[in-house]
Amino acid sequence: MEKRNKKTLLQKLGFLACGVVVLGMMGCAASPQQSQGGKYLKYNFHYYSRGRDNYKVASVVNYVNCPNHGFLPYNTEVRVGRYRMGFKLRVAETGELILVDAPKKYTGNKTTGEYLDLILSSNPVSYTDLSEIEQKGISSGKPIKGMSRKGIMIALGYPAPSFTPALDAGVWHYWNSRFIKCNVHFKDGEVEYISRLG
Repeated sequence: MEKRNKKTLLQKLGFLACGVVVLGMMGCAASPQQSQGGKYLKYNFHYYSRGRDNYKVASVVNYVNCPNHGFLPYNTEVRVGRYRMGFKLRVAETGELILVDAPKKYTGNKTTGEYLDLILSSNPVSYTDLSEIEQKGISSGKPIKGMSRKGIMIALGYPAPSFTPALDAGVWHYWNSRFIKCNVHFKDGEVEYISRLG
């Protein structure tokens, strides 16, 4: 009888020990994800809705004025995931999901990680030296004559490196839609005019 009680006690202790090990492993697995947290958009991030379910898609070429267009404002907290065509962004607060096409031919041969470093920050960003015209363009996600390069980047997003390889270039290339370009022309560091081609 005593032998049987010892055996039962040992079995219970064994199950308890296994439980502790499993819980410990679960804790270890969860820790990196919890400590990682989200990232914050440095610039407005443009997307559009398509399909019957209105799922949201985007591209590193920045579709800034197409049908069903919208954008996430800078400092939106997002979580990054894998997507076969590039990456996906999930808005931390709402769960909204955006699938982003990011082929290397548009990112200037940057890896997904390198491109994400251009558009995301570990902490919220602060822009304190913006003019009234820039604030207007940023809040509407539109280019406006008189905005600086910095204001345009915040409003329209980081220009696709393959089409605007130098940020001091006189023209930055964006797209209104897949077939219509939106070129922002600078003079003396400010937007002189915007041309739409296509």
